[in-house]
Amino acid sequence: VKHFYITSDSWDMVWWVSAVLVVLAALCRITAVAATLASPPPPYVALAPLNNCSKLSHYVCYQGPLAAIQKVATGDPLACHPPSAHIVAQCAAAGFTSHVGSDPAFTDVELWLRKDPPAHENETMTLCGDKCESDCKVYSPPTGECYSPPVLWPGDPQWGASDTLDLCNHTHIVRSFFTSTNGSCANQTDEFTLPLDVCVGPFGKPRPWGKFACKRPTL
Repeated sequence: VKHFYITSDSWDMVWWVSAVLVVLAALCRITAVAATLASPPPPYVALAPLNNCSKLSHYVCYQGPLAAIQKVATGDPLACHPPSAHIVAQCAAAGFTSHVGSDPAFTDVELWLRKDPPAHENETMTLCGDKCESDCKVYSPPTGECYSPPVLWPGDPQWGASDTLDLCNHTHIVRSFFTSTNGSCANQTDEFTLPLDVCVGPFGKPRPWGKFACKRPTL
């Protein structure tokens, strides 16, 4: 029977081979980390809505990696899509300067809001009993968001129960009505367009005539 013994020279060889392997592994890790640090970050862009976007999210700008923004522009039903939105370098460059956090559906996309007059201060609706000259009452309905008139003006006979949505541009206001009565604006039933800063009517009692004004376009 032959016996094999590991000599001191053999132990030295094993130690050196192990040491070389450890050094090579460390170099590989260092190279990988360096390559990651040297890689440029993904390009960041923003999807900013234009004034012709009539969706309720027309005041939201999306900012993030280009690939993620492309997904938002094609797959998010709540976002304004081209040609009602355009790609810009940053949301702030398009006037959206209020950061509100990440999109719940696209976590690598940040949401920014435009600092505009509050929705309830944007529209002025002056209704009068006699051709916009006497017995007048001023309302400030929100623009660009659904509202329930009985919630805002309980017991006011001027308003019906239907949910309402107002949108405006520089010359007209578009008012839409819905069958819902809970502020959700579900199932649109009617819509009319009225000029701004012109006495129009007659509408319903008790004040059938009125003028509409809008500070900032939402249409």
